Amino acid sequence: MFPKTDYAEEISSKQIRAAVEIPAGFDAKLAAGEPMSVKIYMYEGELKSGFGAERLQNFFRDLRDRTIRERLEARRLPESMIRPFDITQHNVAPPEKVSGALLGGLVPYFVILLCLTGAMYPAMDLTAGEKERGTIETILCSPVSRTHLVLGKFLMVLTASVATAVLSILSMTVSFGLGKKMMQDVADRAAGQVLQITMTGKAVLSVFVMVLPLAVLFSAALLAIALFAKSFKEAQSYISP
Repeated sequence: MFPKTDYAEEISSKQIRAAVEIPAGFDAKLAAGEPMSVKIYMYEGELKSGFGAERLQNFFRDLRDRTIRERLEARRLPESMIRPFDITQHNVAPPEKVSGALLGGLVPYFVILLCLTGAMYPAMDLTAGEKERGTIETILCSPVSRTHLVLGKFLMVLTASVATAVLSILSMTVSFGLGKKMMQDVADRAAGQVLQITMTGKAVLSVFVMVLPLAVLFSAALLAIALFAKSFKEAQSYISP
C-alpha cells in the first residue's frame, strides 16, 4: 500500500513518475487465490511517467504469470491449460515489397519539397531580383518578344527545379544502395534478415514522371507570385508561407 494519499497530486506535479496501489492483505489473498485488482497511477502523455508505469506493469505481469505457473505445478497440471494455442504471424510479402510500402509513403514527399525548394530561389532572382538590380528594364528593351522572355524565365526555373529533383533522386538511390549493402553485412554476421531497401531504374523513372508535372506547376506558380514583389526579401515573404 502506498503510504501517502496525495500521490496523484505528486504525479501530476511530476515529483514522482508513477505509483501503484496494492490492496491490503495482498500476499494472503494471493496465496488463497482471491481475485484482486492492482491499480497503477500515471501521467498519461508524459514520457517518463509512461516508462515508469510500463515497468510496474511488467513487474506485476511477471508476478501474475509466475503465480499461475506455481499453481499449475502444485496441481500437476500442464501450462497449456491456460494457453491452449499460440498465435503467430507470418509475412507472405517479399522483403523488397515490405520496404517499398514503407518508403513509398515518405520518399515522394521529400522529393516534392526539394523540387519546390529548387524552383523557389531562381524564380525570385529572375523576377524580384532583377527588379532590385535594375536589369529588368534592359531586358524589356531588348528585341525579344514578351512570350519568349516569359518562356525563357519559366524554362530556367523549371530546369533548376527538375535538376534538384533528379539530383535528390540519384542521391537517394546511391544512399539506399550503400545502406542496403551495410545492413546486409550486419544481417549476415547476425544471421538475420533486414528490409531490402532498393530503388531500381524503373522506380527512379516513376518518381521522375511524378515530379515533372509538379515541377511545371511550382515553376509557373512561384514565378507568378515572385513577379508581384519589388525586392528579393519581399518575394521571400510572399513565397515562404
